[in-house]
Amino acid sequence: YASDGKHQPTAVMAVAAMVKQLVDEGKLIEFCDARAEYERFLREHKMFINQLTTFHGSMAKGYRQVRDYLRFVLDLFIGGQSPDDVAAALAAHDKYQRLVKSRPQTSRSAKDFSKELKQWAFLTEAMNKSFQCYLCKAAMDNKSMHLDHVKDKSMGGLATGENARWAHPYCDSTYKQHLRETGQISV
Repeated sequence: YASDGKHQPTAVMAVAAMVKQLVDEGKLIEFCDARAEYERFLREHKMFINQLTTFHGSMAKGYRQVRDYLRFVLDLFIGGQSPDDVAAALAAHDKYQRLVKSRPQTSRSAKDFSKELKQWAFLTEAMNKSFQCYLCKAAMDNKSMHLDHVKDKSMGGLATGENARWAHPYCDSTYKQHLRETGQISV
């Protein structure tokens, strides 16, 4: 999100380009495996994308650098790195070592909240209360949720509250099968 609380177009373009890479490489399953921790890291370090956009420009000028950053971080999580390891790798990397994690500044004299503080407070609360995909454990936007049968209809699963869980559409249609095949879920 940009400082005004709206989607940042450069970041949206970068995510779309990265997802296309993942599709082309057949790596969406690996993305889902790392998704919850990856997205948590991105939220906690959201200012890095803002800084990259400032350094490289917005839209077509800067989206490739943001895409490369997103992919660098994702590949570390896919490789099993911890959030601390990822932060250390960023600090050691020539392209990313100048990124600075900061929190919204508060003023001891201001009576009105800054836009940055309002955005930080909103995103913190919204993410803490967001729905989570029961399959990949990542947060879900209310516009990209699907009510899934935990036990599939084809296996006798009924449309009951006990058999209903929220999932990302991709997780329900594809990732769930991967989890079954690898024994991570049994239903």
